[in-house]
Amino acid sequence: MIISAIRYLKWLIPSVLVLMIGWGSTVYIFEKGCILRNNRRLAESALRHIALSLKIRMEDQISSAKRMSDDAMIADACASPENSDTIAILKAYLKDIRNRHLFYEYIFIAIVQPDSKTRVIAESSDISQSYPIQRLSDPKETVSNILYSPYSKLPIIIISSPIRKDSKTLGTVNLVIRLNELSDEMIRNAEADNIGKIFFCRRG
Repeated sequence: MIISAIRYLKWLIPSVLVLMIGWGSTVYIFEKGCILRNNRRLAESALRHIALSLKIRMEDQISSAKRMSDDAMIADACASPENSDTIAILKAYLKDIRNRHLFYEYIFIAIVQPDSKTRVIAESSDISQSYPIQRLSDPKETVSNILYSPYSKLPIIIISSPIRKDSKTLGTVNLVIRLNELSDEMIRNAEADNIGKIFFCRRG
């Protein structure tokens, strides 16, 4: 009887061990799969949210360029670029915006002269480098491809908006944005709601 029990145990114990190992492996694989799926869902959700936040941020900057190009002071300066007082006020205005928003590398107002050459009449800072200028034939705001700044050598984009007065295009507002500074500001201003969802920027 004892011998039979021992033989039974010798058979049972390895069988149980095999079952336990098999079950443990199955649970591990299942749990690992769940964790990987959850991580993938979280990563996809985070990427979607970051992409949406960047889209909103770009829309805000396009709106900023449009508001500036609609400013009567800027239109008057473009219509009378020889008026040094108006130009001085405009330069101070651009410099103030640049100082408050450090992701702007450079802000400048360009006009087309009678000889069809473009000329910068006001800028946020004295930078001797030249930046691409939007064609005045473009009827609305434009966003450049990613470029490398001739000044900082960092990746930038240029958002331009045409300046009009009496249905005539006088020039362009040009916002030169450093992409690394813009993303840094988004991270600094990130907030989380009461369920832990992160917001990189908010409207309003």
